[in-house]
Amino acid sequence: MIFSERLKELRHKAGISTIELAKLTGMSQSAISKLENGQRRIDLEALSAICAALGVTLSDFFSGDEPSLPPDLLQL
Repeated sequence: MIFSERLKELRHKAGISTIELAKLTGMSQSAISKLENGQRRIDLEALSAICAALGVTLSDFFSGDEPSLPPDLLQL
């Protein structure tokens, strides 16, 4: 699975919108949308923030494992 698809999949599983993910990460909603559409590259700092907001490790993100935190704990 490519990065953009995995990001969208994990966001949907967490039950949050691109606006909510943007707030949790300090990124703009536009940046999140562009990442999900493969129109933007990501740096390690932003990827770490996204993983933290989605409750997954970097390893889980790329291995396809499920989030390690229950969805109710993801809503900060």
